[in-house]
Amino acid sequence: MEIVLSTSSLEALGGSETYVITIGDHLQRLGHEVWLHALDHGTGSAMARQLGLRVCRNDRELPERPDALIVQDGVVAYQMAVRYPRVPQVFVALSDLFDLQLPPQLPEVVAVVVALYDRVERRLRALALPQEIVRLTQPVDVERFKPTRPLRKRPLVALAMSNYLHGQRMALLTSACEERGIQLLQVGAFAPAGERPSVLVLNEADIVFGKARVIYEAMACGRAAYVFDHNGGDGWVTASSFATLSADNFGGQSRADVTDRERLIVDLAAYDPGMGTVNRDLVVTHNSATKHVAELVRILHQVSPRRAHVGGPLRELARLVRVAHRADGRAFILHAETERLAARVHELEDELASARGAAAQAWHALSELTATRRWRLVQAALRPADRLRGRGRRQGKRPQRGSTHPPRRFGRRAA
Repeated sequence: MEIVLSTSSLEALGGSETYVITIGDHLQRLGHEVWLHALDHGTGSAMARQLGLRVCRNDRELPERPDALIVQDGVVAYQMAVRYPRVPQVFVALSDLFDLQLPPQLPEVVAVVVALYDRVERRLRALALPQEIVRLTQPVDVERFKPTRPLRKRPLVALAMSNYLHGQRMALLTSACEERGIQLLQVGAFAPAGERPSVLVLNEADIVFGKARVIYEAMACGRAAYVFDHNGGDGWVTASSFATLSADNFGGQSRADVTDRERLIVDLAAYDPGMGTVNRDLVVTHNSATKHVAELVRILHQVSPRRAHVGGPLRELARLVRVAHRADGRAFILHAETERLAARVHELEDELASARGAAAQAWHALSELTATRRWRLVQAALRPADRLRGRGRRQGKRPQRGSTHPPRRFGRRAA
């Protein structure tokens, strides 16, 4: 089949970008002709090219008429419906965080919607436009992501990998790891070191904190995986918790209790190096990309071409969705920056209060000192010397630079 995969952005390497790159690679390995199309390019595009994928930087590089389209956001869904009015679209819904990743609410734009976890599926079924929904699991390339070393008996290094984790939650995690003597590294949009490909960093850690694809890939690498991110925490992934946590895409929202510092400290004490092997086996069994892509191809064979062009101002709708998402993205970043600045204000307020307290203590100590008899005696003893110094300053001033008058000698009247 000739298949176009289309997404708004390959600028970074978040979950959406990793998904489309993963299925694109496995589709081409099955012999399909694949074009990976994006509006914005960057790190994700470079990763795709490293895997041998054909990345289209503009519409001129797309095929004349492919057999099927796989899209994952509203912008490209509308744009592809304009360019390929009869070619069927499969929409993969990857997130419930941004409305960009909801399928268009116009009939006939999308043939089938694929949901990758329960929370997204529930949201899709609540949409105004009824659509066919197929539930698949998250795909992981278990050959690219695999263990390069066993876990240590005692955890020494942990990795927080997220494009969302910052502020108080990051401070909470840092404090808990310090309490247990574990070095915590951070990778992601808010990390000092920025983003790095997960395939390069996951095996450096014994414990990986994150959500969604980070957890799946950490498990494939045989790491101990702990669900904790900006929306909450669900704790360790184990054989008994895997079904429940993966159904929520390891989103940190499947339990009613709260993950605070005390719980983190207690949970970290339950680390077991055997978690690595169990996690690897779970992902290979349930989330191998080969199985996911086989199901995706079955869906592509079943969808039918559109009977007619989709009516409506599709280009304008695409523009509006993109502009709205840009506003959502800016609001998300500004909220994070506001939180960071507020935390810094609190730090400065604490420092100011501490400095004021120290100044008050110093002033009180000085007041007590100047009220003592010893202080008064010392001042009385030094008073004659102060008078002599004052007289010397008045009588022995040096002339200003450039003056031709010699200075008067101390104790000698001028003629």
